Amino acid sequence: MTDLNDTHIEFLRSVVRHGGEATTSQIRADAGLSRGEIKYYFPDLEERGLIRIETADEAPNGGFPPRIAVLTDEAEQRIRKGNIGGNLLNENEDQDEQTVTVTKSEFEELHGRLDRHENRLDALAARTATQHGDTGASGDLEEKVEELEFLVEVALKTLRQTEGATVSGVKKRLEMERYDE
Repeated sequence: MTDLNDTHIEFLRSVVRHGGEATTSQIRADAGLSRGEIKYYFPDLEERGLIRIETADEAPNGGFPPRIAVLTDEAEQRIRKGNIGGNLLNENEDQDEQTVTVTKSEFEELHGRLDRHENRLDALAARTATQHGDTGASGDLEEKVEELEFLVEVALKTLRQTEGATVSGVKKRLEMERYDE
């Protein structure tokens, strides 16, 4: 049970970053895992007694409810003792804390843009459901949702990592991340 590889550690680190509970999308974005890796590591870590797999009560945009990885008590104890991933909880221990400064108007602009994107996705999901006889979202819609989730994660990561972040700076980094793929 102690033979955890780097991917196990990154998966668990992502769950820790999200307060001990993380959805598949959050883990994929955070740890850079593929769908296949998620399908492998979810049950593998559950069998090892390190996570419990739950399903969200509701699905975003009418899709399937996401699976959620929840750290078990055993995992939390082992992480605190340093028996999993060494310094898993204190990965930024040697780094200086960074302060992100965003004005109220910049925050409101980002929040408004996120709301507009969510509204677009809702409209697209409704239109797709109507076109497909309510059989569910198409693969294109899922890809667009994943791309939007990725862009939101990059924006949030940028805000967390960039001191004095501005909306224009976040926009530039988003564009760079998008074209670097």
